[in-house]
Amino acid sequence: MHSQIAAQHADLFFDAFIESMPDMVWVKDAAGVFLTCNPAVERFFGVPREEIIGKTDYQFVERDLADHFREKDLAAMAADVPQVNLEWLTFAEASEARLFETKKTSMRDAKGQLVGILGVARDVTEQHRAQMAYESLNRALKLIGKCNHAMMHAVDERTLLRQICDLAVDVGGYQVALVGFAEHDEDKTVSINAWSRNGDQFVRKIRVRWDDSDVGSGMVGISIRTGQTAVNRDYRNNPLVRPWREVADEHGLRSSIAIPLIANGSVFGALMIGSAHADAFAPQEQALLEEMAADLAFGVETLRARVEHDAAKRKLEFLAHHDALTGTPNRVSLREHFTLASRQAKHSGASVAVLLLDLDNFKFVNDSLGHDHGDHLLIEVTRRLQRRIGNNGMVCRYGGDEFAVLLYPVCEMELLNRYVRKLIDSFTMPVRVGDYTIDVSLSAGVSLFPAHGNELDELMRFADTALQKSKRSGKNTFHIFDESMQSDELQLVRMRTQLRSAIRNDELVLHFQPKVSLETGFACSAEALVRWQHPDRGLLGPSSFIPLAERTGLIIDIGDWVLNEACRQLAAWLADGLALSSISINVSALQVRRGNLLASVSAALRRWQVPAGYIELELTESIFLDDVDTVIGLLTDLRRLGVKLSIDDFGTGYSSLAYLKSLRVDRLKVDQSFVRGIVNETASLAIVKSIVQLGRNLNLAVTAEGVEDEAQLALLKQLGCEEAQGFLFSKPVDAVTFKALCESGLVQRLVPG
Repeated sequence: MHSQIAAQHADLFFDAFIESMPDMVWVKDAAGVFLTCNPAVERFFGVPREEIIGKTDYQFVERDLADHFREKDLAAMAADVPQVNLEWLTFAEASEARLFETKKTSMRDAKGQLVGILGVARDVTEQHRAQMAYESLNRALKLIGKCNHAMMHAVDERTLLRQICDLAVDVGGYQVALVGFAEHDEDKTVSINAWSRNGDQFVRKIRVRWDDSDVGSGMVGISIRTGQTAVNRDYRNNPLVRPWREVADEHGLRSSIAIPLIANGSVFGALMIGSAHADAFAPQEQALLEEMAADLAFGVETLRARVEHDAAKRKLEFLAHHDALTGTPNRVSLREHFTLASRQAKHSGASVAVLLLDLDNFKFVNDSLGHDHGDHLLIEVTRRLQRRIGNNGMVCRYGGDEFAVLLYPVCEMELLNRYVRKLIDSFTMPVRVGDYTIDVSLSAGVSLFPAHGNELDELMRFADTALQKSKRSGKNTFHIFDESMQSDELQLVRMRTQLRSAIRNDELVLHFQPKVSLETGFACSAEALVRWQHPDRGLLGPSSFIPLAERTGLIIDIGDWVLNEACRQLAAWLADGLALSSISINVSALQVRRGNLLASVSAALRRWQVPAGYIELELTESIFLDDVDTVIGLLTDLRRLGVKLSIDDFGTGYSSLAYLKSLRVDRLKVDQSFVRGIVNETASLAIVKSIVQLGRNLNLAVTAEGVEDEAQLALLKQLGCEEAQGFLFSKPVDAVTFKALCESGLVQRLVPG
């Protein structure tokens, strides 16, 4: 009796105990029938306890799950110790699966007979998540450390990216990692620059996209167009993953994160990491991965900067010893090669030949076809020279259209003569440049070490002397320097010194040639032309010294002197009442490019108080071939000053209408070569007629140069030319004679009415 009461009390106590427990607690008999359970089990099955007792799991859950429960029950009843399992279970009243730690213990009666099983299931989801987060943070921290080490020792970008992705899998414990750059084609497919070993198949099977589209989104279903980190935890249901869901399933992906790589404020790529855990990438883990991505972006940026720096350094080192256009060694390399070659020649007793070669009529190519074609011609000439010279020496672009060549060793003069002749003859075949076939010829000068000198500068000067003789001999030939040429060179040096002294000693004088209005017959203006009153050789024309002044740069000082003297003389004539509209002054291209032309003109006008409108600067078309924007800017400033501008020898040079449109000139001067043939040559007549018509259409005055007979004058008047100058009216004369000529009316009587 007491034992029955004790048993009843024990049952009541047990029921009360399990009722109070938050865990699921139940008791089943050996057949799997529920004998009792607590309310937590009711919530799991979603039915009252009264309906659960006396039934099995098969009445409440799907058969697969019921079979699983039965299998674990049998295992527990067969064991001598409690069986513990972790199971993801979903309550009937919820949609989210929870992780439970289930402990099942067999129950036996007093005789040791198996009577059933006691089960307890405790919800350990939060503990599990905390543990997982802890472990993931540890892995992430370890991953960051490894990645930072890799970045510190990175030597190239692609290797670094591959290491980072591999570390994400091997150390971070993730399934897939890849780096994509925003270098995509028209369909926004990302340029994959690196991926982990596990991601190889992943990348090959899918087309990872950068932007949203109707077939997918961003980096594996997540877009980072906003520059924000994006997480995708819904691989099963996210429609944007549909195109690559099968591959994701193969790799066990349940979540992924895409972190933008940002440099200079813009997204240039993304680090994508895929995990097998649906609850991966918690906030702290995400923050660590974002820090790693920021370090990676900085590492990539640093590597690229290093690559650019190294490339720039290599380029600077190359340019320090090579010509930028042709890639040939430059003057620095030439000097180094000469030092080595001359040292070897001293030991062997051989010679070193120094060749200076110049392209004949290269200026014509630049002037007529433009500098791009000129550059291509120089490149092709370089290639021919290098092929021809080969291992017999070196080729150096010395400057402009000049090339220096070292030949060594040179043992016999006869062989050297034949070799240089063949070298020049090898350019008889035309060169193809774009759509043009260009005939090319070379002139050359040669000097020898040690016969002519020991220093490269000296030998180059002697080679240049020989080159100038080749040009005077009709070009397309060569000369070897000898002592007779040295006297010519000394004479040139002496004349250069004398010319420099001529500027200081007031040996320069101006002559003036009248420019006649074909309407009135009066000398309306004058052209100022410089002469040199040489102390020994008498009065020299410009052809005797202007080319030398151009070569030496003295033309800038001479030009400044001409400007000042012309303004002084004009001021004197105006004060005497001479009716002139202007004085025209020739301006060298070197004055425009290297001088301070604007300041020189301003100073002369200010000094002599001459109105700017009385000064007309005559420019050749060649000034528009280099740095056009700078030239046009300078001439625009001159026009603002008030001076007039004319184009001298129009039609013989660049002859492009582009600069006439860009810069408002006042006058075109017809070259005397066209005027000379105007009577007997149909082509010359047509050219002059076209220039006059062009001037009329553009509202420009036209002056004809070199008028020598009345037939030419009559035709020019008939064509409507406004102004002329030439020996028919007067040769250039000194200032006194010019004034008398204008006042006498002699010019007027020469112009037919």
